Amino acid sequence: MKKTFLLAVAFFCALSVQAQITFETGTWEEVKAKAKKAKKMIFVDAYTTWCGPCKWLSANVFTDKGVGEYHNSEFINYKVDMEKGEGPQLAQTFKVSAYPTLLYLNKEGELVHRLVGALPADQFLEKSKEATKPDFQYYTLRKKFEKGERKSDFLLKIAKAAESASIDDANAIFKEYVKSLPKKDWEKPENLAYISKSANSFESEEFKFLEQNKDKLTGDLFQQTVFGLLDVIFSEAVKKRDEAMLSNMKTKVTKYLPDMAEKLNKNIDTQYASLTGNTQKVEEAMAESQDWEELNGKAWDYYQSQKDPAKLEVALGWAKKSIELEENFYNTDTYAHLAYKLGKKEEALKFAKKAVELGKKAGEETKETEKLIMKIESEK
Repeated sequence: MKKTFLLAVAFFCALSVQAQITFETGTWEEVKAKAKKAKKMIFVDAYTTWCGPCKWLSANVFTDKGVGEYHNSEFINYKVDMEKGEGPQLAQTFKVSAYPTLLYLNKEGELVHRLVGALPADQFLEKSKEATKPDFQYYTLRKKFEKGERKSDFLLKIAKAAESASIDDANAIFKEYVKSLPKKDWEKPENLAYISKSANSFESEEFKFLEQNKDKLTGDLFQQTVFGLLDVIFSEAVKKRDEAMLSNMKTKVTKYLPDMAEKLNKNIDTQYASLTGNTQKVEEAMAESQDWEELNGKAWDYYQSQKDPAKLEVALGWAKKSIELEENFYNTDTYAHLAYKLGKKEEALKFAKKAVELGKKAGEETKETEKLIMKIESEK
């Protein structure tokens, strides 16, 4: 009887192991050989140790029973730290630059599809099932696209696949799709989001259409479109150190987002100064700021980038002001980290404990703050 019970326990444990994705060990060449022999596709979790969404996927999605059963049945699964061992070479081969990137390869080891980012288990499972079908595989569709396939339904299919894969030209393909539609179909609710994605400038036909019809749009689609275009201009302005471009951007904010223009334009100036190394302007702006989020964000930026104690003291002042405006997990955590970096361990411990208390009440992830507490206490 005892033996039977032990066997039952062993069987139960075996089932538990199978209820999650089983990842192969060994080299990349060995994994490819195993997939070819098994006549299975390869799934690769391309991750880094510092990537929060990567950890979330491993803990909450790859352990899901349905996900595990499907992946173990259909794929040879492989995890690769893209900063160690074969990782850097594979990152270069498959052009991986964001994490997590999830790669799907055929049994010959040829890349057919990819996803970027963390999805809940049900959505991830749906995307993995799609990745086994040629009609959803970005790189399979891309071959047809490069041969000249331009039917509307095909363009929409490849545009969606490119978007899921975080391919740079996804919006350009959406633009081709929109151009393929009769103008009378532009007003159809199902096409408005695609028109938004294809608007690549404030002067584009697509943006002008949305502007003319913004009263008919649902939700915040028009606002989202404006923010997307502003992001492009801002990135270019920072890259080129072009203040004329920045000024033009702020004019667009005033025109298209009048209700938030004053605050947003101030934030744009501060962010531009921060990214272009103008710390004097940043500090002048923070001296006037009454926005706890802005103060906390800049204080954390200084925590990460500054070593000069004088600069860190300035940032500590911003964190303190942020707390005075609205005490919460984020700014108390920032204050604790800054205080610790300045050697003020007792003060850091006090605020770290407060941050954990506030974080748990708000349902926030507090593990990193708890690590700081343990670190401080171990140094006493």
